[in-house]
Amino acid sequence: PRRVVLRRRPPTPSRSPPSPSPSQPLHALKNCVQDGRRFPLANPIAWYRGWLACVCVSAPTTATQFGGGAAFAALASSSQTPRADAGAVGAASAFAAGAASGAALNPFDLGAIQQQKHGGSLPGTARRLIREHGVGVLTRGGMATMAREGTYVLGFMWATPLIARRLAERGDAADGDVGASA
Repeated sequence: PRRVVLRRRPPTPSRSPPSPSPSQPLHALKNCVQDGRRFPLANPIAWYRGWLACVCVSAPTTATQFGGGAAFAALASSSQTPRADAGAVGAASAFAAGAASGAALNPFDLGAIQQQKHGGSLPGTARRLIREHGVGVLTRGGMATMAREGTYVLGFMWATPLIARRLAERGDAADGDVGASA
């Protein structure tokens, strides 16, 4: 059988500002369901409350995930442990990097959710939260966010490359190519 290989095109860099995510209304719907509120069908602008907070934190979060992953891996590899298991070091480093990014992301995540619920600007939302609940409110949900981000980064920085290598070893895929048998 002849093997057909379809190569992915590299992403084209965009110079335009980020556009609102098509999944943002789903976040708004999730928050309404969790709070027992009605979804504002007549006001699509309300669906995108909190979008700016998400955009503002995307680059630092990604930088923390990749930089943290490399830093944690280097730290674990340079330890006095004689034969560090590369798989365990990779998994632990990826999870730790995700958890670190979750700690940095958490106040912005909280701000985005609060904007979706109550409206207002990002600085106004932060001032209101601190005024009403104290500065400690910025850590609310922190452990859950760290666990969520740790699991996510574990998946894309450790599990996905591992699965790709195993598939390549079997001959099912090569170098990130999507293959199909003809």
